[in-house]
Amino acid sequence: MEPSSRSPGLAGGAARLAPGLVATLFLLLWAGLAFSRVTYPFELEWMEGGMLDHIERVRGGKPLYAPPSLEFGSYPYTPLFPWVGAAFAEVLGPGFVSARLVSILSTVVVLVLLARLARARANGRELGLAALLSAGLYAAGNDFTGGWFDLARIDAVAYACGLGAFAVARSAAPAPRAIAVAAVLAVLGCLGKQSLLALGASVAASFHLRSWRQAAAYLAVFGALLAGTVWALEVRTDHWFRFWTFDILTNAPTHGPLVLGYWIECALALGPAILVVGLAMARGGWRADLGMWGAAAALVVAGWAGRSHEGGFENNLIPPLLAVALFFGPAAARVVAGGGGRGALVVCLAFVTLAYDPRAHLPTQEDRRAGEELVERLRGLEPPLWMPDHGYLARRAFGPETVPGIHGIMINDLLKSGHDELARGFVQELEEALVARRFGAVILDERLDADLPLLLENYLPPIALFEPLDERFMPVNGSPKRPGWLYLRRD
Repeated sequence: MEPSSRSPGLAGGAARLAPGLVATLFLLLWAGLAFSRVTYPFELEWMEGGMLDHIERVRGGKPLYAPPSLEFGSYPYTPLFPWVGAAFAEVLGPGFVSARLVSILSTVVVLVLLARLARARANGRELGLAALLSAGLYAAGNDFTGGWFDLARIDAVAYACGLGAFAVARSAAPAPRAIAVAAVLAVLGCLGKQSLLALGASVAASFHLRSWRQAAAYLAVFGALLAGTVWALEVRTDHWFRFWTFDILTNAPTHGPLVLGYWIECALALGPAILVVGLAMARGGWRADLGMWGAAAALVVAGWAGRSHEGGFENNLIPPLLAVALFFGPAAARVVAGGGGRGALVVCLAFVTLAYDPRAHLPTQEDRRAGEELVERLRGLEPPLWMPDHGYLARRAFGPETVPGIHGIMINDLLKSGHDELARGFVQELEEALVARRFGAVILDERLDADLPLLLENYLPPIALFEPLDERFMPVNGSPKRPGWLYLRRD
């Protein structure tokens, strides 16, 4: 009789062990990838090098937001990541390691916050499992969201601040302190990524769980701080802040297939996890509150707005992943507690659609070797170079004082922005530089012979830097873009 009397407990322990183990494996998988990738000396994603340019502008005391020129044009991003990245670079030195550490540590903050929030919504014996499952689901979404969690990009630090504001609003901190801290974090989230304005506003719903007066006070403080910060940036930059973070985006076209495709992507990858949440609610004993629903709605809409526009990449799938992770831990722990082995199986299946091969996110030794060979080739050219897509390589070749030039994606955005006078001024500056043969060489990702005839008039026909079937040195995340064509100056 003794063994059978222990069997329910053993069965329950096994049921709890399986989903917890799966979540732990995904957490360890992401940690291993981040550790393996952080020291890679080249771009993991083709806009990482441009983020280093932004960080170096801050460190050099140059403005992030200024008239577009051959020297620089800001990404259409708010300034939090370059500010934080510059602080890290002062301590750890400039480059990808310090910049990626900003995102790695920010992602760790997100994971910890998800775990704490899950524990606060779980019951008794479910606390630890709920925390593990929320964090584990978010880590499991690394591939679904494009491998962005550890990149030198703006997203991770922005979501750490935005989720921090949400967590503070739900804490036991005294009202004045909670309102002030949450408002500051929410503003920092907006300074990290414009789309987090919706999440920042939705934090009021969590304060409303305390009282409507606290919700109103939060909105007043948040609105005043945000308005004051934007006004200060506008004045300091002579209104170029607004141009680069808002005006240049107003004519960005919608990407038709992803207007609906976003919802399909989310359903295919996150559908099983959402079903687990629905199952927990249908069985009773677990409910989400107004604050959670408000945050989830803000995140899902923000992700859709970014993903459905031209240039919206997989990083815009981070918000819906975060929204589902907020719900998943406590709901899944409840399903496991109430369903035993079957419940555990259902929860484990929620991770299946997020499973991935980590090797796809790891650059190879051949990639590294090709990058070093390319840098050596650049050192044999006559500076200055114009590399509008990967200027960090020119800096590696010729030293930190090298001015890499405006990033190619911002040239594209400027020409499509509808600000014709500014676009014409930039094109004129470029054409004058080409006629003057100011650059020792021009290195482009794609050939621009037809679009820029002055290039071939003043520079020799392009030399391919890689053979057509040579896949080395392609970034492992984001768009498959690398330096492709070398134009040498005519004598």
